[in-house]
Amino acid sequence: MSRGKLFESLPGSELNENVGGLADEVPPVPKPVPLEYAEEEQCRLYYYSFPFSNGKINKTATIRHQWALSAIPFELPTTSPSHSMSLARYIYGCSTGAISYRPALGKAAKIDYLAKIDAETLIAQGIAHPPQQIKCCVDTRSVDEIMQNTDDKDPVKLFRMPRGWFAQEPRFVQRANAETEDDGWLLTYVFDESQLNVQGECSQDATMREI
Repeated sequence: MSRGKLFESLPGSELNENVGGLADEVPPVPKPVPLEYAEEEQCRLYYYSFPFSNGKINKTATIRHQWALSAIPFELPTTSPSHSMSLARYIYGCSTGAISYRPALGKAAKIDYLAKIDAETLIAQGIAHPPQQIKCCVDTRSVDEIMQNTDDKDPVKLFRMPRGWFAQEPRFVQRANAETEDDGWLLTYVFDESQLNVQGECSQDATMREI
């Protein structure tokens, strides 16, 4: 028996979350990252699976599965409210056409893609054909490769903002009497940078009506 968890893996940060009692004790001193796992920092949606024994966590065992579901940059994950803290199939979030969020750390990241991840399908693929732990991904395609795919059943779907437009953290709003988990709308705030002046700032005489 095992329990799976999805986390956003953010570079330069420490995960301090109680996962089924794993954080009840003082954490061990971090060890250097082995060279086999060394790579450029990424911000991705990761899957972790913890083995259980008789319904209890085996604290001496290692993590069973730990790999990213997709190679695309992924930030600000959210699910349908009706599936929060439960078995959710779809994870929504932000992505970028850049290789990673790393160049944007410490300043505002420009989000030009919204993403929909079919976590259930990708987890099943990863368990059937496990990628290298920690470093590798179930779906290794880039943003451009995913955008070229027209398959409606693609487990990774992207919506690109118009050129010069950038989005913020999305929220899923479920349709009344929804028939499926993803029956609803994904809402986000979008800004058109063409409204900025040559200094990259709003004009002093700008109004919300004009914006």
